[in-house]
Order: sequence, then C-alpha cells, then structure tokens
Amino acid sequence: MRYTKLLFLLFLSNAIAQGVDFDAATVSKTCSGTTMRFDATFVPSEISVTEFDFNDGDGKLPSGWDSSPFIVGAYCNSPSGDTSDTSDYFWALETQKTGENLRKRFVETSAVDVSQGGSIEFFIRYGSDNPGIGDGISPQRNGCEDPDASNEEVYLQYKIDGGNWITIYEDWDTDRSKGAAWYNWYYNDIEIPAGAKSISTKFRWYQPSNSSDVYDNWGLDDIVVNAIPPPSASWEASYSSLSSDTYNIASNTVSFTKLFTPSNKNNDYLVTVSTTLTNGTIIGVTKTVNVEASDAILPTVILPSDITIGTDTGSCSVTLLSTGTVTATDNCSIASIENDAPDTFPLGVTTITWTITDSASNTVTQTQLITVEDNELPVLTIPENIVSSNCSVTIGVASATDNCGVGTPANNAPASFLPGRNVVIWQVTDNQGNTVSATQLVTVSDTIAPVNTAPVNLSIATDSDSCVATGVSLGTPTSSDNCGVASVTHNAPDSFPLGTTTVTWSVLDASGNETLSYQTVNVSDTTAPII
Repeated sequence: MRYTKLLFLLFLSNAIAQGVDFDAATVSKTCSGTTMRFDATFVPSEISVTEFDFNDGDGKLPSGWDSSPFIVGAYCNSPSGDTSDTSDYFWALETQKTGENLRKRFVETSAVDVSQGGSIEFFIRYGSDNPGIGDGISPQRNGCEDPDASNEEVYLQYKIDGGNWITIYEDWDTDRSKGAAWYNWYYNDIEIPAGAKSISTKFRWYQPSNSSDVYDNWGLDDIVVNAIPPPSASWEASYSSLSSDTYNIASNTVSFTKLFTPSNKNNDYLVTVSTTLTNGTIIGVTKTVNVEASDAILPTVILPSDITIGTDTGSCSVTLLSTGTVTATDNCSIASIENDAPDTFPLGVTTITWTITDSASNTVTQTQLITVEDNELPVLTIPENIVSSNCSVTIGVASATDNCGVGTPANNAPASFLPGRNVVIWQVTDNQGNTVSATQLVTVSDTIAPVNTAPVNLSIATDSDSCVATGVSLGTPTSSDNCGVASVTHNAPDSFPLGTTTVTWSVLDASGNETLSYQTVNVSDTTAPII
C-alpha cells in the first residue's frame, strides 16, 4: 500500500496549502490612496487525524488503538483486488480471550475529533484461501479461512465518548462462493455520518461471530481517518511592511477593504490572508497583489526669477535670506518644497535645484540661477604728497586690498621730476576688472645753484699778420645740477686783442638758478717785425 499512501500525503499537503484563497480588486483611487477590496474564502479540506499502514515493522498499533490478537505481514496467499502491493497488513488471526469482546475479532482506533465530519479510507479483505483445518497449531495452515455464514461478516462502527457502538456500514456481506469483491483487497472511502460527529469519536471494525480461532479470518490495510477542519473563527490580513488587520468574523468567507498609502506608481505587496479556526489552527495563503497608482499627476510649479546680485561688503560671496517664493499647485496636495541652495553663494553662477513633491511622491525638479558679481572697488592707499628740493625723488610704495583679490598698484612717475608741481597717478585693478585711481603730488622747489668749473685759462699768440687772435677754442666747462643744467653760455668775443681777456661762463638750471665762472685768455704778439 505504499504507493497509495504516498499519493494521499501529496494530496493532503496540497489541500492544506490551498485551504485559504482570496481575490483582490481596485475599489477607488483618491488623494488618500488606493482602496483595494479583498474577498477571502476558507475551503475546509480533509486532514488525517489518525492512521496506520502496518509497515512500521514493530507489529504494534498506534497509541490509543486496540484490537483482538493479530499478525502483521503477508500472511495469506498473495493478495489481489484493488491493490497488488506486497506490503505488510493487519490480519485478524485469533479471537479476543478476555473482556467484553470475548471470542470476537476487532480493530479499534483512538478517539479523534470529527465534529465537522470527514471520511474513513481503508482496504478490507476476507479470508479466501480455505487451506483446511489442520492440527490447529500451525498458523501457516490455519487463519486464512473464509467467512461464509451471515453473522460472520465485518461491521464498521463508531462510538461517541460514553456511548454505545453504532454500526456505520454493514454491506460486506459474506458469500459462500467467495465471489464478492471483498474476498480480495477492496478499497473503501466511507463518509462519517452525522451521528458520529463529535470531538471524541472512536471507530472500529467488528466481527461479532466466528466459528473458532482458525476460521473466518479477515484483514485491513492503510487505514486513514480523515476529519474536516472546524470553521473559521476570525481572520487576519497583513500587507508587506504595513500594519496587520484582524477581523473577528466567524465565517468561512469574509470581505474587507484596505486603503494603501498614496503612490505615483503601481506597487507589489505581499499580502497574507489567514484564518484562525475554532480549534486554534491557523491556515493562510500569501500572494503578490499589485496595487495601482493612486495619483500620477505631476505638480504645477512656478519658480522665482533668476537673481543677479553683488557680493556682501568686504566679502567675495553673498548670503541670501531667501531666493524667492515657489508657487506650486497639485490635484492633491504638496508634500514638500526643497532646494539645495548653499548658506552662502560664491562669486559666479550657482545653479539651485528645486524639488517639489506631492503627497503621492510625484516629483518635479527645476533650476534657478543665482549670479554673484563683484562690484566692490579695490581700496588703494598711496604715499603722502611730497615737497622736495631735489628733482630725484623717492615717492614711496602704494598698497591695495580687495574683497575678491587685487593686483599690484602701478604709477606714472618719471625717473626725474621737473621743478614745480608734478602729478603722479596711481592705479590698481582687482581680479574682476574693477579699477581705482589716486593722485600723489610731488612738488620740487629747486634753490640750489648749478655747479660750474670754467675751462682752463689760455695763453695764445695773435694770428699771423694780425694783432688779434681769432678762432680760439675755449674748451668746455664742467657743470652739473641737482635738477639738471638748462643752459651754458659765455661772453667771449669773436677775436681776442693783445693782452688778457676775461671770459665769463654762465650756467643756468631749470629753476633759473645761475652760477658764474671765469676763464682768462692771454694773447701775446710773437711775430717779429719785418725790416
């Protein structure tokens, strides 16, 4: 019977897994979310509450079972009929020797809960070998004899705790010709009657009469008592990571709705619906349920205008308390308006990304430009005005500072200043091209006369055949001035007479300061007379 038993267990496992089922459908999609309707049903499936296939090898009945003396094994000739399996089975060999079932044969199950009904599955066989009486000692020759009298048939009975045995089935009539199907192995699936439904019911196969220990034998195999589970007492539903809901509805069918959170897309949820039976057993099923998006409409957004602004005073950045107000509308509601604006904006162009999200997570992103310009002029510090008596003047060094960086100040000062008022223009440009200028005055008041040294004195002769000297080369005086020599002049005549002539040299600087120096030219006659 092993093949039959295996098939039964697979069916049972599948039946339990499919005991609860449900359908899900969309009811509505609103700003509050998507409402789903669930219709759940519990279909009770028979489950084994006690069973025995007599193949455990120890020859013992399950706990709570009882029977008259029996043997386990392929005792008689090879069985035939509904099964050809050669596994062990129960064979009612001798009769009961004591108690209320004295000289009877029987098999009795433990008390089980079949209050909701069920069925009893098993194979039965009457002895049909009729090997002869023999000596009454060797069971190999005695114990497979066929029941043939009308009162030697086997009855299926039940007993409710504290009650009497009541016959359920009595149609395995004896047949002298052994032509009935149950003289071979015969499969039975008998429904538990209403009277047998209780929380403590026993079942037994009972042969009330027999000719003796060696007569009227019969056997059983693969006994399974199936019970229908009790009805639902309550229901529970859980939805992935969302909360669970309990429904105290004592019914095998239930309908309920669930509002899923607002979403802008279809989402899959693992939904488990289970029922707790009146006996405390929990049966459930888990399915993936696709919940449609409740709102896929994007918000409408109007951003504030782009901003162009100067830096904060003394800083190369600007701090904005606000970049403007966003106008956002939605068919449901706006959940958040956020941006990634920094605390301070650096020089140049900064792109702000605004993210506007509604209650269903529909998101719109837009950008705003913040342009920071440096309009702040550098600060230029120049040397003080200068009054000097010298045309060669050290004017000093200027310095400059700026909020965003600055270059080195420059000026247009000459190498040497002219006497009088000289204007020096200083200028500096910052890193953003902002330029600033300042003026320094350098006044030169020259009262220093030039330095002048006349050429050396000359002694020369008159021209030939002349009493004067002409074309005299006086030389060049040595002169200098703190502001430069403006002119050098002398009063020498074109021709020098005999004797000594003093030449006056005049040196003027740019301020009109004059210095005189003197040179003598002594002309002598060195030509002899002509006689």
